[in-house]
Amino acid sequence: MLKRLLPGLPVVCVVLLLPCLWAQAADPSAYEDTSPDGTPEERAAIYNAMSKAAKAGDPQAQYEFGALNEDWKAAYHNYPVTLKWYKAAAMQGHIASQHRLGYMYRRRVYVDTDFHEAIKWYTMAARQGHAESMTSLGHMYDHAEDFYEPQDYVNAYHWFNLAIKLGDKPAVRNQERITKWMTPEQIKKANARTDAWVAKYGLKKATVLKKSIKSD
Repeated sequence: MLKRLLPGLPVVCVVLLLPCLWAQAADPSAYEDTSPDGTPEERAAIYNAMSKAAKAGDPQAQYEFGALNEDWKAAYHNYPVTLKWYKAAAMQGHIASQHRLGYMYRRRVYVDTDFHEAIKWYTMAARQGHAESMTSLGHMYDHAEDFYEPQDYVNAYHWFNLAIKLGDKPAVRNQERITKWMTPEQIKKANARTDAWVAKYGLKKATVLKKSIKSD
């Protein structure tokens, strides 16, 4: 494969180049800077303005400032800052931040994998009608053994149920897949759990604000 990528070089040269290639892959500065468009001064102004808005308590600004710092190819990537501002926004009910935190703890993005933390953040978004978070919760309970937790088809079916009601197509496929492993009693229990959820929280599809600036 490497010979196809680096044609014309003797094998020994390709082998000698491997450490350099790995070093470049591990160094974000080796990649194109994907900071917002503009001159360095304009980029700094955007960064400072977003920082000021985040500190003022605006949840959308906190989310966007976190996203700016998350971009590992940007000049100012800073993962602790990302986590700080995502959590600040999430605690104010910001859906995209809640979902992103769930993803980060589920997929080990800059943090250690934590099943219960992922469930917590995804659930916060789900309570506001975020269908993708509902489907993610279904996946987590379906594949809970990957996190050294007991598999829970009832909860998985329940979360897929909710996502389906909000029009999420991947949830349809996943619910069909697990149904063949479930008993009628388990499905009845999952449906009852869904009814109780809707009675308590309602079921209105969330509106997620788009980022106002491009950071990737």
